[in-house]
Parts: sequence; C-alpha cells; structure tokens
Amino acid sequence: MTTGKKQKNKKLDAELGDMLFDDFDRFEYFAVTYWKQIIALALFVVVAVTVFFSVKAWRDSASRQAAAALNNADTETAILAALEQHSGYPASSCARLRLAGIYLKEGKYDDALEQYRLLIASDIPDEMRWRLQLATGYIHEKKNNFKEAAESFAVLGRNSFIPEALRNEANFSAGRIHAQYLDREAAKSFLERVTNTKSQGAAMGFDASLDFWKRQAEFLLNLLQSGTVIAAESAHTSAPTGEEEGS
Repeated sequence: MTTGKKQKNKKLDAELGDMLFDDFDRFEYFAVTYWKQIIALALFVVVAVTVFFSVKAWRDSASRQAAAALNNADTETAILAALEQHSGYPASSCARLRLAGIYLKEGKYDDALEQYRLLIASDIPDEMRWRLQLATGYIHEKKNNFKEAAESFAVLGRNSFIPEALRNEANFSAGRIHAQYLDREAAKSFLERVTNTKSQGAAMGFDASLDFWKRQAEFLLNLLQSGTVIAAESAHTSAPTGEEEGS
C-alpha cells in the first residue's frame, strides 16, 4: 500500500512538473514573440505616470502664480488684467469682489452690478451668493431703480433656504422701498412677514440681527397703519466691497 502511494505521488509530481514546464515554455514563447509590445506597454505606463505627476505639479505651480497675481492686483487695470489671465482660479472671486468695490466707490453702479452677476453665477459659497444678491438690491436702490430693487429683495425674501435673519433683512428692505416709493399695501405684506417671525428660545441662542430687523419692521408697520407718510431717504448699502477679506 505504501509502495502504491509513492508511485501515485511520483506520478502527480511528474504531471505537475510537466504542467509548470509547459506554462514556462508558453510564457517564454510569448515573451520572445511580443517583447517589443511588452516594453512599449511598460514605457507607456511610465510615461503616463510621469506626465500625470508633471501636470499636477504644473497645475499647483500655476495655481500659486494665479493666486499671487490676483491677490496682488489692487487697481481696476491690474485686476482686469489678472482676471483676463486667471479667471478660472478660485482667487478670482476675491479679485472680482475688490473690483466691484472699486466701481462702487467711483459710482460705476452698472459695472459693479455686472461683477456681482458674474460672481453670483460662479461657484462661490451660498452665504456669499446670498449677500451679493442682497447687495444687488441696494445698488438698484442707489440707482433709483426702485422696482428692480424691491424685486431683488423680494426674491431673496421668498427663499426659504437662506438664514432667517438674512431673509428678514430682504423682506424688510422690500417693504421699506414699497412704503417709500411704490405700494403701501404691498409694503405691509412684506413687513408682516418679518414681524411674524417667531422669536428664538434661549436654547437656540439669541440672534441680534434677527431681533433688529423684526423691531425695524414693527416700527415701520406701525407708521403705515397710523397713516404716517414715510419720508424717502437715501438708500444705504451693505454691498460687499472686498475690503473685508482681511478681517
């Protein structure tokens, strides 16, 4: 029985050896026949990896250069030149915001609005986009475009996804413009949206801005309900100028 097992094992070893030898033979034949293709494939992989990391390093370097050019530009001409070359980089948003601030100081409201439009359409944080939409309304008011201003504020005031304090500011601003220039009944509707805001509990924390706009709306609504004529005042603006970047 032991002899039979030994013979069986020898047979299996021989078969296994033949199989391995055949595989090695096949591999050797493949290597000899296709060695050019194998080397070409290996070189392609090496080149592809090298190109990938080279492009990544180049992009990182280009991004640093773009950020430096955009951040160092401090005049209208310099910012426009930097934006023309590097408009696709993240730092372009801050540069464009500074440019809008320059236009605002110079009274170039249409140019400022165009920069805000480009920023709002770009990939910026939502909080920044909402603030720019709010600023758009203030700029329209500065231009005495009261219907456009009121509509800009109204659109933002209807947006249930934005923080309540910001929504209240927008609705109050729409109500204030209607009370001063447009439609007193429409003004009451906007102001009541603000006054109906529920006060936050102590557990949620006190929001001073939320309380401020609510009190402003209550005051203006009382004037309207008493029949008081609301005097038209020059519009204030909280339009971002880009000077807050360092704060």
